[in-house]
Amino acid sequence: MGVLDKAVLVFDEVFWDDEHHVLGFISDRPGEWAEWLNLAAVAGIPVLVGFNAGSVARRFATMLEDEVIASALGVVETVAGR
Repeated sequence: MGVLDKAVLVFDEVFWDDEHHVLGFISDRPGEWAEWLNLAAVAGIPVLVGFNAGSVARRFATMLEDEVIASALGVVETVAGR
C-alpha cells in the first residue's frame, strides 16, 4: 500500500469533455495529477477528483492548500483545452 491523496474540485458547470469517466494526464513532472475521475454523471454536479500517489503525494502534503488547488486547476485547464 502507500500514500494516495485526492483533490475534489466542484465547478459551476462542466467545461471538460464529459464523455469519459476517467481522464488521464501525462505531466512533465512524472506522476503529478496523472488520473482524474469525472463524477459529473454520477454525482449530478460538475465535479472532478484528481489523485497523487507515493512521493508526489508526500510532496503535495507539505504544500499550502492554495498551492495544491492552483496546481490541480492548472492541470484541469490543460486537460479541458482552456
